[in-house]
Amino acid sequence: MKELHPDWEFVFFSDGDCRDFIDEHAPEFGELYDWYPKPVMRADLFRVLVVHRLGGFYFDTDVLLSQPLDPLVTHSAVFSIEERMEPMSYRLRFPKRMWHLADQYTIANYAFAAEKGHPYVGAILDEIVARSADFEAEDCSSLDILHSTGPDAVTTAYYRDWDKWKDVTILDVPGCRYGHYGQHLVHSIWWEGM
Repeated sequence: MKELHPDWEFVFFSDGDCRDFIDEHAPEFGELYDWYPKPVMRADLFRVLVVHRLGGFYFDTDVLLSQPLDPLVTHSAVFSIEERMEPMSYRLRFPKRMWHLADQYTIANYAFAAEKGHPYVGAILDEIVARSADFEAEDCSSLDILHSTGPDAVTTAYYRDWDKWKDVTILDVPGCRYGHYGQHLVHSIWWEGM
């Protein structure tokens, strides 16, 4: 990433840096952040929160870029398709109001970008908070994580008000890719069975 973008500013957040950022810039999220039973859930919340507050690109550390992102900086927000889903799997993970959609796919949270304060990123935060209200922290499974703080929350926030997000670019290259710009290597140590 740094080789492709020598003039860009890069920021890496350790777990402690994430907590410090929340204390300083978003203390209203501190209790929720600390309550999550899995580190990946805290990371899911933090990545959305930091882009909402600062703007910029977010990438998991296992995303390998193949070309510069400069063409994307003129967009207000850039997300990508994570995977297209079989109808039965889609119905198990998403609300009934979304079953009619022709494009049944999830929107990724391993790589995305947005301007500071973008309303779609704010809607994702709202969705994560709402899903936490009825979340059972005990016996938290991988599917619970996807649903509560992961791609399911990102996807639902998009389709709930998709007509409001005309300025959100969705890179339509499924298969754990950030469009033609990079590949998510899926080194998910949190996923059960991996």
